[in-house]
Amino acid sequence: SKHGKPILFVYSNSPHWQRYIEEHWLPQLQAHAVVLNWSERKIWSRQRPFEARVFHYFAGRREYNPIVLYFPKQGPMRIVRFWQAFQDFKHGEEQKLKEAEKELFEMLAQIRQGDV
Repeated sequence: SKHGKPILFVYSNSPHWQRYIEEHWLPQLQAHAVVLNWSERKIWSRQRPFEARVFHYFAGRREYNPIVLYFPKQGPMRIVRFWQAFQDFKHGEEQKLKEAEKELFEMLAQIRQGDV
């Protein structure tokens, strides 16, 4: 809907990213995103059936968690996959995570400008 949230964000309770995401991203994401936890996917079909279908349709079978699906008012839908970025980060390589985060925060800035 036109009043819906433009981001679908999926992550899980992985020790590699849960705390990082919940501290750094969720406070900024929550106003603009439907957040699904992969670790609780058994209840998705009851609680968020539409979003669950959207996720399964677009995310595919590789590197689907954590993931951002962004549906802007104009232009094509965008996907940012964070799995590889967090694998690198675990081994001390920050570059991919910083780039993916930059993309996420640019999306949020775009959304906020559209809200004004």
